[in-house]
This record gives sequence, C-alpha cells and structure tokens, in this order.
Amino acid sequence: MKIAIVGLGAASFGTFLALEKYCEKISCLDIFTKKEKISDEKKIYSIDEIVNFYKKLNYSKPIPPKINIQTKASDTSEIFKENYEAMDLWGSSCLPLSKEDLAYNRFEFDEYTESYRDIAKAIRISGCENDLIEEFLGDTYINEEEITLDEKLENLLKKFDKSINKNNIILGKARLALSHNKKSNNAESERIKCECSLNNCNIHTLFLSNDIERYIQDSRLKNNIIYEKVEYIDFENKKLTYNSIKKKQYDVIFICAGPKETMGLLNRSLKIKNFQISDSQSYILPMFSFKKNLRNAKDNSFSLTSLIGVLRQDHSKNEKEFIQIYKISDELWYQALPKMFWPLSKILSRFIYACVIYLDDKYKINYIINYKNNNVVYKKIEPNSKSKIKKFVRKIRLLLGDNFKVFKIFLFKKKTSHHFGNLKVDDIPLKTFAHKYEKKGIYFCGSATFTKLPSISPTFTIMADSNILAKKAILDFK
Repeated sequence: MKIAIVGLGAASFGTFLALEKYCEKISCLDIFTKKEKISDEKKIYSIDEIVNFYKKLNYSKPIPPKINIQTKASDTSEIFKENYEAMDLWGSSCLPLSKEDLAYNRFEFDEYTESYRDIAKAIRISGCENDLIEEFLGDTYINEEEITLDEKLENLLKKFDKSINKNNIILGKARLALSHNKKSNNAESERIKCECSLNNCNIHTLFLSNDIERYIQDSRLKNNIIYEKVEYIDFENKKLTYNSIKKKQYDVIFICAGPKETMGLLNRSLKIKNFQISDSQSYILPMFSFKKNLRNAKDNSFSLTSLIGVLRQDHSKNEKEFIQIYKISDELWYQALPKMFWPLSKILSRFIYACVIYLDDKYKINYIINYKNNNVVYKKIEPNSKSKIKKFVRKIRLLLGDNFKVFKIFLFKKKTSHHFGNLKVDDIPLKTFAHKYEKKGIYFCGSATFTKLPSISPTFTIMADSNILAKKAILDFK
C-alpha cells in the first residue's frame, strides 16, 4: 500500500501513530511538508532579531498568525518559518475534550478515549492527577510528574482548592506535552520529578513540531519526509503534484494540512472558490500582584507552566469558556514594549500576569472567503461579546480574591488566534463534503472537519480524531 500524508503537525502525528501499527501493509509512506528540515544545531536568536520578527507580523490577513516564542532569546528557529505562522506554542497544551464537546465530532466517545490512550504512549503528559480539571474531564491521560508552577499561581491554586466554589469555576494545572531529554519518551518509561519550571530545564522540554519530526524519523515504519509544498491533488486518480512538475500516485492520501492550507489546496485542485472558516474569540486580562515571590531561584517560569480553568455559564453544560493564567515572560515583554523600556521587563514580569479568556463556539468569528482572480477576498462576521466578557471579568475577580487585582480598563482582545476550524466548502461542512472522496481513498484530517469549536485547546483531539480516521482507512482498504 502506498500512502501520502500532506502536512506535518498534530493531525499528521495522530495519523502516523495509527499507521505504525500496520507496517507490514505499507510499502511506501511519503510525508509532505513546507517546513524546512530540522537541524540538530540550535540557533540562538538575539533579542533584536526577535523584535524584528514581531514588527514584520501582518495582522491584516484573514487568519491571524500564531506566534511561537520560547524562553531565553528564543532557542528555536520556528518563529522564522512558514510566513510567521509557527503553531508550536499552543500545540503543547494537551487537554482532551469533554464528552459533551466530543459529541459534536464525527466519531464515538469510546473511540476518542482509545486514541487518547494510544497517543499518550508516544508522548509524556504532565499535570495534576487530583485537581478539579481531572475530575471534570474524567481522565487527562497524565503519565509524567507535575511541572513546577510559579509561586504566586501555586498559592492561588491552593487557596482556590480550599474555597467553596460558588461560581462554577473549575481550576487546575495545565496539561503539557513534554519530551524527556535523558530518558525514553514512551509512556512505560519512568516518571521524572522536575524541581524547576520548563525554563532552561535539563530534564524536560515541550513536545513541539520538531519532536514530531524526530519521532517520525526514528520510527520503525519506514517513511520519506519530502520538504515540498503540495501544489495540486488529482482527486480522481489520487496523484499529488509538487515542486511544479513532480507527480506521484498513491493508494491512500491523508490531508493533514490544517484548515487554511486545506482551503487553498481545494481551490487549486478543484477550483472551488467559496469557503467559510471559523476562529475562537479571545481576550487578555492583565492581573496585578504586588506580593513578593519568596522562591527567587526558581521564579523564572515558562509561560505555559500555567493554571487553566473552565468557566461554566449559569450551570449550563453546553456553554463554557476556557482560561489560562500565566506569568508573562521577559521575552513577551520585549514584544510589547519599546526597546528603551526593555530593562523594565524583569520587574514587570514579577508583578504582572495574564489571564487569557477563550470564548466558546457560540461567539466564534466566521470568515467568509472568496477566491477571485488569484486574490483572496474575505468578510469577517464577529458576534458582539462585550456583555459576555464583562460577566466573566466579574467571575475572574472573585476567583482571584486578594491574590491578584484586575481592572476592566486593561481588558483587550487578543490579536493571535487560539485555533480555527469549521471549514465549509460552498456552504457544506468539510466532514460532509469529504464523504465522496473517502470512498476513493482521500481523507481529510484535523480541526478543519470540526463543526463546533470548543474553547479548550483542540491539539490532543486533532491527534485523536486523525488517529481514529487513519485506523478506519487502513481497515477499509481493499
């Protein structure tokens, strides 16, 4: 069996993990990606280079860019790739969706839980096994020790756990996808206690797109990563065209390119011109704390070692928002401040934190997109969420108590997106549009097929959804 995977991210990783179980059936596996080949040599970018990167960001595009910036002068080259749309930072957040949210997706709940478990055998997932998040979701598939929280956030969590929750707020530690620096990465390997945050940790790093690439390269399933953009798919004959003239034919093709790239591929291949794509609304609420940290040596927490929470509106199971509460790193202050104020970044990072609020599907932003004469024309439809967000600011103020102060005057909309999906092709949801092509052996994977956008990060579920689809595709192949 000859197989192609278009894309190299969360969806392709879930697909690949499913294919590994069928090595004997697969004679050829090609993975196409526009990314540059990873290098073992890490380049350390200067602060000036990082700031120049931020200055070049173009927020006028239909879909805002997702920013990946690691700590300590950005020890990754990802920020300079793919038109500034590196999607690593959000991708390391590894929460499953709730049973009620999964009900909107295309597979059964038991199928998702099985795939979540399979994926957790390939990556390490850190978190707290006895917090309210675990109770709310049932199982978050933790197989690694907790990462150290910032001291002020740790105190907030302890105080919250002891309080009576009258505000329908569920709070706990972030679930992070990790990679061991010194041990085997599989779920059977020993858990390692880490006494520091992820910032410059000698034991753990975040499991990012480069780790996906390394996993695939080291797999027993032989494969070939082709660093070329797929320009065209012949949907009738299952042929891919790349590098302008090169063509290859396959038995099965998995399109794991993400919603925006999938839209472009359909336009080039099938001449479809009308699409809709959706994105979550999100806000940033600065939080102020003037209490001193006692733990100076380990105070430099990476921003994703955070608290996370679910805010349930009026005790309804179907409407809920997601929050991240984290310390703002020095490097993110470099993004926000003029260079003359950079010396203040270390002081500001001690006292100013951020609460990011992601609104649920009801308040999603829709982009109506049309291709006209090689140009993209779009219309943005954005529901009014002002009254909604004011209610949540009041809830968050109660949640924080006297640990932090928040002021509505500083609330602002986040420029970068949380995630996007709900792709429609000529007003038809992609998962419906895909049926006719699945019979021919072409499958669409990832959040492009999601019809409801949950507020919780979808990365883990993107992997699981693609994993289930790939298993079914192999078993159905004749």
